[in-house]
Amino acid sequence: MLYLYDKLGKRIGYIKAGMISICFDDDGNRLGKIGQNGNYLYLYDNNNKLLAIFNGRNTNDSHNNYIGGGNLLYNILYPTLATIR
Repeated sequence: MLYLYDKLGKRIGYIKAGMISICFDDDGNRLGKIGQNGNYLYLYDNNNKLLAIFNGRNTNDSHNNYIGGGNLLYNILYPTLATIR
């Protein structure tokens, strides 16, 4: 299990990691899931709508528009994310 914290050290959520990782807020509400296929990671919301794709180098939205360099999938679901432990 991965725990997510903001800059003040407050836990903001957690992820049950596996082939398909399920993302939760700190109250246990499901926010989305991350699936892996080869080197690609796919972020889906709670309604199974594709939000973003990480291709190993960059993160793109569901229409393949560039969002930013690196894996930003966790930052999309957890905008105040500072650390993962």
